[in-house]
Amino acid sequence: MRTVLHIAMMVSLVAFVGVACQTAPPPEPEPAPPSNEELLGALLTDFQDAWAQADAAALGALFAEDGDTLTARGHSRGRAEVVESYRQLFEGPFKGTTVATETTSVRLIQPDVALVDGTYAIAGLKGPDGADLPPVKGLFTGVNVKTADGWRMGCSRPMIPVSPPDAS
Repeated sequence: MRTVLHIAMMVSLVAFVGVACQTAPPPEPEPAPPSNEELLGALLTDFQDAWAQADAAALGALFAEDGDTLTARGHSRGRAEVVESYRQLFEGPFKGTTVATETTSVRLIQPDVALVDGTYAIAGLKGPDGADLPPVKGLFTGVNVKTADGWRMGCSRPMIPVSPPDAS
């Protein structure tokens, strides 16, 4: 009798384990890592957020150590100059402004180098008399590089399109 009871308990245990294994949900698949386009988009979102806070140091941190920016105000080479350039802008003509960007194309030149084109609009500008000015809209091209810290701006080239003079 004891052997029969022991065998019945073993059969019950095996049946329970079999059922438990069949009803366990399959493991969740690992989420796909973000694409380069998503990571580069996040870089621009971080740029907009740092701009809204007038945080020149945070903007500079989005650039590669040897990154640069070329604007109508001049050429800033290296992260320290980029930070100083934005600091001056936020204390002067861009005080209280925001920037909105939109990526129009991303082209990977190498696995760790991306050419990014897009548009921007700087809102909240004031004239010398304190009156509101319309947003400044333009285009940008940037070469971004993948570093140990993630994607960073290698160079930034914002521009304001100008129509050619009338040839009449």
